[in-house]
Amino acid sequence: MGNAQPVLLLFLSADCLGCRDLWDGTEELRRSIPPGVRIVIVTKGPEQEDAESILALAPPGTPTVMSSQAFRDYRVAGPPFLVLVTANAVLTEGVAWGVEETARATRQGLKGSR
Repeated sequence: MGNAQPVLLLFLSADCLGCRDLWDGTEELRRSIPPGVRIVIVTKGPEQEDAESILALAPPGTPTVMSSQAFRDYRVAGPPFLVLVTANAVLTEGVAWGVEETARATRQGLKGSR
């Protein structure tokens, strides 16, 4: 994360029913958050997730990373989870309760950083 722009990390899984909203609503989410916030989807690694399923779910144009280490590094117990970060700080984190609530949490996290 070499630039100063905030990044919204969405920790999702192919098998998570609560994640479907976010897999399907990534474009809606992108329109609902302030410009300049990048979205990156993070799943567990290929040792725990089916790579073909992740590829099928991954929204075009949204970076999707398979990394069990990221789940450990951010202490994510399970998906759906969000972490809004900058190069220097975690601005907010919590359960990602669908598109609308995730957008609200992102906007709120950005307000707290100013």
